[in-house]
Amino acid sequence: MSYLGMVAFRGIYLGLCDSHKNSAKNFPDKIAISYLSTVGALFGIYPFDTIRRRLMMIYGQKYKYGPYDKFIKEIYRSQGLRGFYPGFSVIFLEAITIGTMFISFDQLFCVQDMEN
Repeated sequence: MSYLGMVAFRGIYLGLCDSHKNSAKNFPDKIAISYLSTVGALFGIYPFDTIRRRLMMIYGQKYKYGPYDKFIKEIYRSQGLRGFYPGFSVIFLEAITIGTMFISFDQLFCVQDMEN
């Protein structure tokens, strides 16, 4: 599940960021686009991460939910959509560092390409 999350995150992030970063005229605009792309990508994969964490918490116990789809339905039935996004507000802070790191590496490689 974590590999699926990483691939999905990178796909969503690169799809959002690369399609909009050429419209940015300066570095702060690129950071903003990268930040919003990171938040969007994390929003898309967060339910899968929540399910993965919940499955890890019940590891070794009697699996009371049955098949995987019943596990998802039980979360939705008992908590609604909010059940898939517990603690998501912290992601807004985490996205600052992730987005800044990604766009900084992108800028670094652009400068390196100009020198060559």
